[in-house]
Amino acid sequence: MSLLLIILGAAHGPVCATELQARSEAERFVLAKVYDGQVNLRDFPEGKRELSASLIAKLLTSADARLKPNGVSIWGAVITGDLDLTDQQIRYDVSMGDCTFTGDVTFDGSSFAGRLDLR
Repeated sequence: MSLLLIILGAAHGPVCATELQARSEAERFVLAKVYDGQVNLRDFPEGKRELSASLIAKLLTSADARLKPNGVSIWGAVITGDLDLTDQQIRYDVSMGDCTFTGDVTFDGSSFAGRLDLR
């Protein structure tokens, strides 16, 4: 059953960042600002900086060409859940500075067209 879901999800194709669903104020802020360059959540109150790992995974694997010039740069976030990017192609520079990950982070078999910065 899970293999079928993976195949169906892959057949649907990459998503654009504008198609992503935000579940919190921080996620709405990220989706609104990600095209402008660095998104800084450090000024958000403690406990209000959470971004779901699934949102980050969808954003990083997006085919949205508007992300290419600046890449994806998020600072001060708390990434909740497991971030599994196994065998994914990441088309952009990625910077996740001063972020905390509450779950496992997996990049096994992933390829990055740009740089990866996890300061």
